[in-house]
Amino acid sequence: METNGGLLDQFSILMSKENQLMLIDFKDNNITYFSQKLIKHSWVVVNSNINRELADSKYNERVSECAKGFNFLKKKTGITKSGDIKENVLGEYPINNSVIRKRIRHVVSENNRVEKMYKAILKNDAIQIGEILFESHQSLSSDYEVSCKEIDYLINYSSQIDGWRGGRIVGGGFGGCTIHLLDNTAIENYSKIIDEKYFKKYGIHPDIFTITFSGGAEVTDYKKQ
Repeated sequence: METNGGLLDQFSILMSKENQLMLIDFKDNNITYFSQKLIKHSWVVVNSNINRELADSKYNERVSECAKGFNFLKKKTGITKSGDIKENVLGEYPINNSVIRKRIRHVVSENNRVEKMYKAILKNDAIQIGEILFESHQSLSSDYEVSCKEIDYLINYSSQIDGWRGGRIVGGGFGGCTIHLLDNTAIENYSKIIDEKYFKKYGIHPDIFTITFSGGAEVTDYKKQ
């Protein structure tokens, strides 16, 4: 079975620029590059070490559910791009199927969060960035339902640690990694606590590392090496 994925990974691998973030509008594949200046904060990735096989998971099912919801709204409103769906449309044309309704609600709210995140990063507002990350995870967990108990534990326990601003699951879901924004002074203590608590809870040591933003893949002349 193939995974019916999108273009985010491909864009990230090929189009990334060093020390730059990307705001991608998939309606026209337009990329806006911008920088962050969160000098007192760092991005930390925590790998839950819960393996997943996206093709064998519910990933394709989520894609199908979103397509059903979008097709319903397209017939009602004439909207041609899912990114054009606004919250007032969901209220005006309610989707009877509760599962499909939750999936579309996540898509719409997540699009709103992307716009808010862009503005928050430009303002270097670490508190708001963290809040948006946490809201995003709650939606991914409850409305889109692509989290798992181990990932939810990492996020929810992290929220109790001083210096943690926010975090969410990343990737295709159902395991894998989480990303967190942390005060620089809290990283060492945070890593120690999360490693201890996660191992005590699940018998697994998470991989924890601070990340930077690198450029995209480049073609190398192997003959010169």
